Amino acid sequence: GLDFASGPGGSIAFIADADRDGNGDFRMDTGDVIRASQRNIRIEGANIRVGGIRTNTLLNTDGNGGSITLSTIDRPNATGNIEVLGEFNIVLPNGSNDSGGPFSLASFRGVSRSGNGGNITIQSDNGFVNIASGNINTTASVDAGDVTIKAPIFVTIGGDLRSFSPTLDNGIVNITSNEISFTGDENSVTGDASINLSPFTQNRDINLGFTNGRLGLDLPRTDIDALNTPVSGPVNIGTENDGGTVTLSDSVTPAEVNLIRGGSTLVGPNVASTWDITGNNQGEVNEINFENIENLEGGTGNDQFIFSAGVDADAAIRNINDPEGDNTLNLLASTTPVDVDLNTRRIRNGTILGPAVSPNTLSGVDGLFNQWTITGTNSGSVENPEGTLTFSNFQNLTGGSGNDSFTLGGGTVAAINDTGGGSTLIGENIDTTWNITSTNAGTVNGANAFTNILNLVGGTADDTFVFSDGTNVTTVNDIGTTTADVLDYSAYVSPLS
Repeated sequence: GLDFASGPGGSIAFIADADRDGNGDFRMDTGDVIRASQRNIRIEGANIRVGGIRTNTLLNTDGNGGSITLSTIDRPNATGNIEVLGEFNIVLPNGSNDSGGPFSLASFRGVSRSGNGGNITIQSDNGFVNIASGNINTTASVDAGDVTIKAPIFVTIGGDLRSFSPTLDNGIVNITSNEISFTGDENSVTGDASINLSPFTQNRDINLGFTNGRLGLDLPRTDIDALNTPVSGPVNIGTENDGGTVTLSDSVTPAEVNLIRGGSTLVGPNVASTWDITGNNQGEVNEINFENIENLEGGTGNDQFIFSAGVDADAAIRNINDPEGDNTLNLLASTTPVDVDLNTRRIRNGTILGPAVSPNTLSGVDGLFNQWTITGTNSGSVENPEGTLTFSNFQNLTGGSGNDSFTLGGGTVAAINDTGGGSTLIGENIDTTWNITSTNAGTVNGANAFTNILNLVGGTADDTFVFSDGTNVTTVNDIGTTTADVLDYSAYVSPLS
């Protein structure tokens, strides 16, 4: 390290490029430290790399810490890069007696001069980065420099951070940490091309726009407000390889967050929301874009999940979970038949709209008593202890692993199948012919083909149960008390037992 006599007062300058011809770098190793208690330090050069700089007051000493300024401003044609690197914690001064005076990182090139800004990198390998106050600026008239800040524990930005080009819109701000905080004013962070925020640790949860503290990478309302400068580019959250849960509050708008880049699950706000699924693991919710998201979870409001034309509705999203509200799963635009499994499309109350193409299959929830009622052509409802859904454009119905019941209530479907082993098919209160064509399988009035149905229940009108040779069902019951019901075994050539 390099130690100077303590202040108060006095300045120390390291000038590596005094003639500003673009030659002359200032470099420190990661473990090196410059100590100058209560003195101001200024470092200039074509490029700057520093380890530790300490201008804080010494223990039991009164007075303010000194300022730190790192500058590569306005070198010929382009401005150099600044790197602040540390193995553990990087604490940049906040003006208090303990931590030091004002802080500035400047690799900008004045917008009145032609040229490019330099990049600024601040990285802690195993600790945190705390920039309690001061400014970071890579603004330029042509190419703005990028700002990259990375630390595993947390990153705190207390002042202004600017990466801006008035002509090319190309300044980028990248911040990676398990906790990110912006403690300055509203509109204090500008990334002209984009602002990219992501957790350091993979699979960490992300929370956006809440007022209360939450576990994970928590970006509360105050942080969202800091990002929304008028000239900022899109704000992008997460990375494509993230595996955690991203949760949106009611207050976040597409003007504030443009893209959720990844996560295992995206949880929507507790307001009425529209989810547009535009491709595999991608789409938008209330016009906030998302990609690399396998699971969608609606909030407490009424949600619509709409699959765009050309999207594989079976494969585009692994799971949809929305047990609250009056919700809609809209598959009308699908150009291929769909197989909707209510175990992975956990919409419990609302409507499911199948596409016009056929055949489409709707499968019930496992482990529950699903009561299916067929009221129209390929349409009806399914009710279980978790809620009631109406459906349309589904030719095939499949029961869950429990004992489901299927009631013909004025409608027809192509096929009814059960997987639970104890389901019941209940006929209409009209004259009905039941054709049993194989064990626990057959048709009703020449339609409504059924398989694996153990129990048949006739209505209040006349029912005729016609058995093909060698066929049977586990139970036949008829609720009519004054009707002429028939069990027809005339096709049998084998003995009855």
